Amino acid sequence: RFQPVWLKLVGIGALALLVLLFISNLFLIDGLREQKAEISRLKEQSTSQSELMELIQNPNTVVVDLINLHPGSKAHGRVLWDKRTNKAIFYGLNLPQTPPKKTYQLWVIADNTSMSAGVFKVDEKGNGSMKLETIPKPDKVQKFAVTLEPEGGMPKPTGDIYLIGTS
Repeated sequence: RFQPVWLKLVGIGALALLVLLFISNLFLIDGLREQKAEISRLKEQSTSQSELMELIQNPNTVVVDLINLHPGSKAHGRVLWDKRTNKAIFYGLNLPQTPPKKTYQLWVIADNTSMSAGVFKVDEKGNGSMKLETIPKPDKVQKFAVTLEPEGGMPKPTGDIYLIGTS
């Protein structure tokens, strides 16, 4: 059958508009995913800062300074530890960047036994932090230490000690 030319042009225009809307939606969905990831990151950061402020303001919190064992480095660290609730946060500053396939590992030394508190990465300034989830009874803890270990960490310390502090 014979159709008017304007009807074909309207159909082509509608199809082009539909394709354009589809592509636009793909970009919007990608943007929403990025915003959702950013919101999650900000919520996590806010929670960390709230926990840190809670420890700082808590009169039961003790501060364990971790000193640098590498001459010429400005690295240092602290553990903010509420011995009553046994909650703690570690932060390290100015640590050297880790070589490939290496990571920093925090240790709690209790009853002369090293126990991993976890691994952490540092940012471009050498700063890193972590919440300590498992700490032995406060009266058993003698020291905290940071070593450089293979990626993923080790069951016992094997690398150089970068920071150490007595509780």
